[in-house]
Amino acid sequence: MNDSDNPGSVFHDSLVEANGLLYLLVNNDCFNQDDERMTKEPLIHARDLENAICRYQELLGDKRRFFEMGILKKTEDDTYFKLVCYQQILKCYKHILPLTTKESDREKYIKDGVDYCHDVFQLLNVYGEKIEDQPVRNSDFMNAVGEFHLSTNREEKYSEVEKIFSRSLDHAEYHNLALYQLEALLGLADVCSKSGKNDLSATHLEYCNSNESFLKVLRQQPDIQERISIRIQNLQNKRRRYHLYGLIIQILSLTVKVHPRSNCIVFKTYCFI
Repeated sequence: MNDSDNPGSVFHDSLVEANGLLYLLVNNDCFNQDDERMTKEPLIHARDLENAICRYQELLGDKRRFFEMGILKKTEDDTYFKLVCYQQILKCYKHILPLTTKESDREKYIKDGVDYCHDVFQLLNVYGEKIEDQPVRNSDFMNAVGEFHLSTNREEKYSEVEKIFSRSLDHAEYHNLALYQLEALLGLADVCSKSGKNDLSATHLEYCNSNESFLKVLRQQPDIQERISIRIQNLQNKRRRYHLYGLIIQILSLTVKVHPRSNCIVFKTYCFI
């Protein structure tokens, strides 16, 4: 599109293009020749994600111009446009990591993703620390950063990730954005679970069903409801395993003793009827 065609819609068209790419390439399903929905093969999905990353990177270097509030701007200089592209790239990296078989590729994706996380916060920090001065969608971008770090499964990042989601939750609560609050709560539940803070993880999940605003979003977003249900089930299974493990330890502590003459460990045998 040339500047002379319709400069007022360039910015909108660029964002639509970015979101369209996300839908077509990042999603793990597609339609076959018979218009039947099918799951992409892992190799095809990984290829699509790589193509999407490349396209978003090209969009970041885009130098088209557009008008906003009567002011002529360039896409390459627009903060919001960059944040949207960074967010989509991070989502691509999050999805491609589980599909990656080569460790060298995985390390490269993680390194590149971490660099984009840094770029996101560099742009967000321009608005300062006061929540009231920050753009409404800041929580959305912070959640993308937190979710990427979670996907890398690097324990040394868990403390930082917990702070990111907490900051996002505070921002979303201030602006009364239930969707972003739920996503931040899910992120907190995940990182707490990975850190062994299962009770705190359960508290975050329970809070997701705590008010009408959340319940309204969950009715409109069944995928988020499903994610919450899966995490609650995983926590319950984990608790059962811990309980069973504790019982086994108790049984062993009662049935194991050291033979007084040989210092060898012997086991008592019990028959449970």
